[in-house]
Amino acid sequence: MRQPKTQIYLIPYMGLSVDIFEGLVLTNKEFKQWYLPWFSPLSGETISAYAARMLSKIKHPTERCVLVGAGFGGVMAQEMSKQAQFKKIVIIASFKSVHELSARMKRMLVARQFDFIANKLLDDDNLRTEFLIGRAGLKAKQRFERYTFNFDKAFFKWAVMQLFIWHQKEPLKDIIHIHGAKDGVIPIINIKNCIVVPGGTHAIIPLKSAWFNEHLLNLIKGNPLQYEYEKI
Repeated sequence: MRQPKTQIYLIPYMGLSVDIFEGLVLTNKEFKQWYLPWFSPLSGETISAYAARMLSKIKHPTERCVLVGAGFGGVMAQEMSKQAQFKKIVIIASFKSVHELSARMKRMLVARQFDFIANKLLDDDNLRTEFLIGRAGLKAKQRFERYTFNFDKAFFKWAVMQLFIWHQKEPLKDIIHIHGAKDGVIPIINIKNCIVVPGGTHAIIPLKSAWFNEHLLNLIKGNPLQYEYEKI
């Protein structure tokens, strides 16, 4: 009897469209990929409540599903995993606890001026791009413009606040964490127990899609990588 497919649900970076995953080909006879786009938060909504609403959009039994979240999408995947049992949780260019944040982001957290930070990012396109994907050349910035064409400012302000008040002190168990060796937003020096992508920046999804197409399904199956950057 044929085994049912494993359903892979992809959550993009903060406020970006699911088009960020356009280079990933994860559907085959064993797997099928789906997308969980961002939607507007309710007034005063907590990240836990938002995760519950996103969870309601999953069409399959969660025990047969893998959640893959990039950046803030990785945080959301972890929140969803607190409310339902998933086959696997994969986070990419994200973090598992407050201890993995950069020194700069920790200073922002201590300052607790979240509205000020969000408004400053919204007013400065270059600063916002750097916050979302790190420092990037003109070509990379132009590429990312089409992923943000329908940018929701209300969502962005909400998400910035949730990012900084997410006080996860200890990592959840059994998270597959994939991180770029050259991530400038969440430097890998602070990251524990991750799989390293050589040359990967914070914009790892579109810029290293070939790596994910080669390795991600094997990692989900539990097969180890076969190159020297396996884990740190």
